[in-house]
Amino acid sequence: MSADAAAPALVQDYFSRIQMPRGFLQDAVLTDISDQESIWRPRLDIPPISWHVAHIAVSEAIPTLGMSAGRWDVLPDSWLETFAFGCELSDRFDSIPVLSEVLPEAKRLQTEVRNFLEACPPEEFDKPLPHRRDDLIIESLRTLSDILAVLPIHESHHGGEIALLRRLQGKPRIM
Repeated sequence: MSADAAAPALVQDYFSRIQMPRGFLQDAVLTDISDQESIWRPRLDIPPISWHVAHIAVSEAIPTLGMSAGRWDVLPDSWLETFAFGCELSDRFDSIPVLSEVLPEAKRLQTEVRNFLEACPPEEFDKPLPHRRDDLIIESLRTLSDILAVLPIHESHHGGEIALLRRLQGKPRIM
């Protein structure tokens, strides 16, 4: 397979792998969560549902839009400090926005990422991330290809945490 054909195939594979957890999260898991429930925590050191939703979106936007394209400005103010990998968490949980504020921004970021990936030249996927920030990403993730391989697993992990937080609040099982 040529490099030109590999990148679009990689992007389509990524979208097909992310479609199920993302669709399930947005179409089933979050539909009956009130704003108050979205910021509830069983303990002070556990992030609420709203944090997980924003973290999923930021974790996709940082390596794609930020580290690859240098478009850090697309992230809402304070989202890097509040929702990124490696951020100090528990001291910020009291000021996490509610789901009705987080979800539209998360969806906007996901659309920005999709548009970027669909337009990204194939040769960019295996190059080192040009705007890399080691404080915001795991060391072994060096290229867009690396990132796209890991993000669906990451999103599923946080979706599971959201499902657990639902159950702890007495919500019915989804599956």
